[in-house]
Amino acid sequence: MDAVPPDSTVPSYVATFRTHPWSPAIAAMDARMEAHYRRGRFLVVADETNGPLDVTPYDKLAHTMHFNGLGLPRAPDEMTMWHCGDYALYALLHALPRHDYYLLSEYDVAVNTNLDALVAAAARHGLDLVAS
Repeated sequence: MDAVPPDSTVPSYVATFRTHPWSPAIAAMDARMEAHYRRGRFLVVADETNGPLDVTPYDKLAHTMHFNGLGLPRAPDEMTMWHCGDYALYALLHALPRHDYYLLSEYDVAVNTNLDALVAAAARHGLDLVAS
């Protein structure tokens, strides 16, 4: 799906689908999320610590559990990305700066809402973070 050019009602945002495995079921969850955005940029944020993921036809931002280049520690040594899920956001901000918002959803979460409306509402209310 092509992103619609930005307008004044929706701040600039990147919607991302975070995963470490890839399968037909996960690809379906990715497509479900992608169907709920229009004006942002959409890509897969892939943890490739255990090897590359082919997420064709989606754009991908790949990373591993090593974030030393961003000054982030690898701690704990086991399940680093599970304990430090926000690290993917730092990689995203570093790779794609200058957006107003960065959305991150996990591969096991079903997105069921209009992401443009969510981002616009967050901006209207002056929110920096929306999380469960």
